[in-house]
Amino acid sequence: MSRIWQVLIFVSLSLLLVPVTLFQAYGYWSGVQENGGQTRTFGITIKTEPQFFSSSSEADKIIHMRFFDKNTNQATNNVSFFLNVTKGNQKLMYDLFYTKDGSISLKFQSGGTAGNWTVIGDKEPTLDGWYSQSGELEIHSPIFRQDGVYRINVEILGFDQPNVLISPFSPKPEFDSYITVGENAALPPYEQIRFGVLATDVKCNQGLVLFIKNSNVALCLKPRTAQKLFERGWGSVAYQSAANQLMINRATVSGEFSTPEEFFANGGRSYVLVTPDSVETNATIGSTVQVPLTITHKTSANPLPSLTVHYMGARCCASIRGYGDIDLNSTVKSSNSEITLLAGESTKVVLTISIPKDLPKSSVNATIPYNVLYALPDDTDPKEAVTSMTFFQIHIVG
Repeated sequence: MSRIWQVLIFVSLSLLLVPVTLFQAYGYWSGVQENGGQTRTFGITIKTEPQFFSSSSEADKIIHMRFFDKNTNQATNNVSFFLNVTKGNQKLMYDLFYTKDGSISLKFQSGGTAGNWTVIGDKEPTLDGWYSQSGELEIHSPIFRQDGVYRINVEILGFDQPNVLISPFSPKPEFDSYITVGENAALPPYEQIRFGVLATDVKCNQGLVLFIKNSNVALCLKPRTAQKLFERGWGSVAYQSAANQLMINRATVSGEFSTPEEFFANGGRSYVLVTPDSVETNATIGSTVQVPLTITHKTSANPLPSLTVHYMGARCCASIRGYGDIDLNSTVKSSNSEITLLAGESTKVVLTISIPKDLPKSSVNATIPYNVLYALPDDTDPKEAVTSMTFFQIHIVG
């Protein structure tokens, strides 16, 4: 049956900052068809491979795209879309692509000159968009080969059926994305949020960590500053990468930048390192998930014979759009409230996280950062022994 589409509502949101693993964007679109009303809420996830794009590397740079219905998380099939890539005022690529099952991977390889590109793939016979039965296309172009911010604009031409288009008289779902290449190319947090990036997804330049204030304001701060604000209860550090974990560990030790090795070099004797087995755990609304931690008594040449740490809980709150603040500490339980470790010993503990049952559906795809502390006794000399805080995040998937 033929369809007549009329766009009633359209919101364009921006999603992408790199380096990162996963980003979300949502475009809200309503349509009317002959056999009744229909509301569609489009979303796109984009995953980068490798996690960090570097202009100095000749390795392939891949973006994995998935089109889906935000309300059901079901893939949107037979999507035809224009992809427009620009950098500043430079137009680097504009072409039509097609994905049968809602997923497509674009592998950018070196070649050509700015504004010229070659796609290795097949053409979809209805609209002539590039596609591949394997779901992966090679693009030879200098895109992502220089430091800077790249704008990725996606405009959906049609969906559900290859021969069904959105009416040319109606605006089409459109998404603006931004990929940064290089260590210090991220946009300021307020600019990222202006483009539609969630506070917890803001990316910071090298040497800075993301700090989320209790008012849900995102800041990129030096690790030591973020740690001090965290200790004062002003907000939490959003754990986004192993590099951030290391920087925060460095900031935790007596308020100074210190790895275990640096702490020992300055006379420290023992260092309790707490690390999550996974930096991100998926969970559904109302579910209970477990996050294993490894606690290690790292030692100098002259360690303390044993150390005891006590579970102190998770710090402060997280703000969920459409819900408000969550008291994170009330959602976490530790399998051990007290752990004693001999010099050089490691042990496992498990955190049980209870996701509130009354979270709204709009919280799906939200990320909740957790900051958990196992503390040494108050009478411990901080020049002899310290402990690190651990950071991880829970990703709400349904």
